[in-house]
Amino acid sequence: MVHRAMSISRPEHLKALASPIRHDIVDRLAAMGPLSVRDLARVLGRKPTAIYRHLVTLEKLGLVRATATSGARGRPAMVYRTVAPLARLARPPRIKGNRAPMVKIANAMARQAAREYAGAFQAEMGIGDGPKRNHAFFELITSPSPKKLARINALLDDLAQLMWTPDENPGRPIRVTWFLSPASKDRAKTAKGGRAEDAKAGQGDVVKFTRRRVAAAPRTRAVRAA
Repeated sequence: MVHRAMSISRPEHLKALASPIRHDIVDRLAAMGPLSVRDLARVLGRKPTAIYRHLVTLEKLGLVRATATSGARGRPAMVYRTVAPLARLARPPRIKGNRAPMVKIANAMARQAAREYAGAFQAEMGIGDGPKRNHAFFELITSPSPKKLARINALLDDLAQLMWTPDENPGRPIRVTWFLSPASKDRAKTAKGGRAEDAKAGQGDVVKFTRRRVAAAPRTRAVRAA
């Protein structure tokens, strides 16, 4: 199944998504939308007024779209959705000016994944093994050949496509966050001024692969708007 995708690369879009809450709003709308402000606030565990302020910003930037619908007792209401079924950060970040905000986005993603990983322990929601596993993390440093690195990237693309494909019988939401980056062989040299962006993975260099598979935080799932 082919899904229409929006490639996010404009500096103003990246700057907006460097905010953890805005990034989470876009993620939730892509996965569960369209949602009303009230339903989205319930999912994120925040006040509707705070969510609405961020939605206004995202709508002005063209990242989300508001649509009028019939609410309770026939009253008009607004629901929000992403402008495309798939909204993905453009990769690789060829424009150097985009790299700093993309690092901020990566930091926000990692913090959110860690919070939900911890939250699943507190709510006793995580399953750590077996086919129903929804709560784990993984990290590995390896030195792949070009052929092996190509296979790793193909599997990651398959994973992304699998997660983007809607389920006929959806279950509890999960979050999968992964990072793939060159790992310096000489940490001392890197600390003295070596730049990670100059490392060229796939030519025998060490590659660091980190993945966190995280159960949804202990929040009530919003009702999907009709």
